[in-house]
Amino acid sequence: MSIALPYAVPAASSWQVRSWRYLQESAVVGADGTARIDFDQLPGDVMWLVERATSSCSGAAGSELRLYQGEPAGALLSGTSRGSFDEADYPLGMLVEPSTWLAAVWTGAEVGATAKLRIQVRELQQVNG
Repeated sequence: MSIALPYAVPAASSWQVRSWRYLQESAVVGADGTARIDFDQLPGDVMWLVERATSSCSGAAGSELRLYQGEPAGALLSGTSRGSFDEADYPLGMLVEPSTWLAAVWTGAEVGATAKLRIQVRELQQVNG
């Protein structure tokens, strides 16, 4: 007769809030009418939940803004046709996955204008055990 004895189960990883941050970047619109901001790439054990974003672009021309996870050919996360000024709340958080980054691209903007993006993020850290 055999008796099954208890054994240790490896701990699963989880995500814990590491911090809340406000980040702001700006870029000058180039000759092609576009501006791009790339936030730093996240480490493999960190992800963001973007809770709020405020965008602006000086100049008279109407512009559009698109937010991507990584390269603009990648995942389109959000956007607005009012790139000259708009704001958005993401009550559950807009996810930016580990090892990627948030990229903002304005199009149709006035050459020489300044594009700005301010985001409020909940930063989560992966923990084991």
